[in-house]
Amino acid sequence: MPTTNIYKPTYGKSHALVIGINDYEHAPRLSHAQNDANAFARVLLERFCFTKEHLTILTDRDATRSQIFRTFMKYAEDSNVGHDDRIIVFFAGHGHTV
Repeated sequence: MPTTNIYKPTYGKSHALVIGINDYEHAPRLSHAQNDANAFARVLLERFCFTKEHLTILTDRDATRSQIFRTFMKYAEDSNVGHDDRIIVFFAGHGHTV
């Protein structure tokens, strides 16, 4: 007998910050981070009913630390983001361990 999932989450709106960085000033260039970010954004739009209005894609020179932080914080400060909304952050690029 197949199992059924009785829990079906619902969200008010769906928001996403998608980041893909290939070009770095002080690290080797990556080949696929930007493609991965764009593919992820496409899946959110086509399969998970996100809208372009609530999806931000930052790549390479637009994906500065300050711009990423500013975009992320707009979700915390935005009165259009409700308690039943979901927010997804996707990052493709170099990481750093501290």
